[in-house]
Amino acid sequence: MATPGPGRKQFDPKKESHVGVMGTAVTREEFWVSHSRKEVAEWFCQQDHTHGEKHPCFIVRFNKDGSPFKSSVFTSDSNGYACSDDIVVAASPTIYKYSVEANGHVQDPGGGVKP
Repeated sequence: MATPGPGRKQFDPKKESHVGVMGTAVTREEFWVSHSRKEVAEWFCQQDHTHGEKHPCFIVRFNKDGSPFKSSVFTSDSNGYACSDDIVVAASPTIYKYSVEANGHVQDPGGGVKP
């Protein structure tokens, strides 16, 4: 597993708004963010490489069904980290499908907004 770069937040696999991105998989099939706590979804590169060498490590794209966030595309920075912006939907059981493109592979997890 890669070591976080300087200034990068630490990946916490227990936090349901954190998603680890490996070359061919993600660490959770669904993330959940809290609307009332104004949480953001966060994606962390977990590939064993130097982040920023092949920038970006990954790209997150919410599908045609829409995004629960202001933006629908998030690109990892030179530390292998990306986070969403403001939540723009109400809390609901809806799962928003998105894709994570990394190393030529595409994963299709989902995410939702809780109260």
